[in-house]
Amino acid sequence: MAVLDDTVLTLAAAFEALAAEAWPACLLDERLRIAGVNGAWNAFALANGGEGCLGPALHGTAYLRHVEGVEPRTRVSLELARAMEGDRVSSDSECNTPDRVRLLRTNYVPVRATGAGAVCGVLVVHTTVVEFAAGATPPHGEPSEAAHRGGTGQVIMCSCCRRVRRALPPRTWEYVPAYLAEPPSQVSHGFCPTCAVQYGLTALEMKLVLAS
Repeated sequence: MAVLDDTVLTLAAAFEALAAEAWPACLLDERLRIAGVNGAWNAFALANGGEGCLGPALHGTAYLRHVEGVEPRTRVSLELARAMEGDRVSSDSECNTPDRVRLLRTNYVPVRATGAGAVCGVLVVHTTVVEFAAGATPPHGEPSEAAHRGGTGQVIMCSCCRRVRRALPPRTWEYVPAYLAEPPSQVSHGFCPTCAVQYGLTALEMKLVLAS
């Protein structure tokens, strides 16, 4: 849509763009609170069991509150900070369900009070880059207390793609549809190596992810 080109987006135009946007989108105010979502956002939430993520429940809440995991929240915080400085920012991440794998692209568009005014908010638009059946992507496992929880008592799940790390060597990451349908108890969120690359982590950050 035109909102994703280089045109300066004013506050008045942002509300019009939000309503017209075909992809799930939300508008954030100057404090990065959700000021509104569009119909596509609500439809996506309902289609994926996210009744608690509909517009009325989100209005006035901090956008970052709805980002799971310390590492993803930190990364999104940095991207929003860049948008509030006037930069258009895009980043890729996965958003999966028990039966679908999705690569999403999040676009952060600065919103200005006037054409030459200060940035007073951000329009966030989530577009789908690719989507396919989860069963077509190995490895694809069944939930296992021994394999996925091990002696730590925690299941380690990627905050982005929601793959689960095996507790036993080799510590590969795999889709466990049962855990996507119903999150396990004592789950800890982080980044898998694939999503760490997509989020643009530095070599040192990657080393810390792989060592965790």
